[in-house]
Amino acid sequence: MRIFSRGAELKGSRFNIFVPAPDGRDTILFYTLYGSISVLDDAEYRAAKSLLADTAEYDQTSSLFTQLVNQKHMVPDELDELSLVETRKRAGIRD
Repeated sequence: MRIFSRGAELKGSRFNIFVPAPDGRDTILFYTLYGSISVLDDAEYRAAKSLLADTAEYDQTSSLFTQLVNQKHMVPDELDELSLVETRKRAGIRD
């Protein structure tokens, strides 16, 4: 299943990491490439995990979907993230 937003196919970023929050209830979704952080409750975590793994249909008008796109946890399908990292490294970009 492909997910579309703003006319582009999307996929979960390869640079996402799920980490348990210190409170023991929530999960932190950290996008290591740009430092985006989303704090997810249990239901959001389950939904985000399946959405980012491209295994679930999802309401694209939901606040979670919007958050994942805006925080760049989901990126355009044609984006070669590894190439982006290599280019940034060669250019010495530190953002």
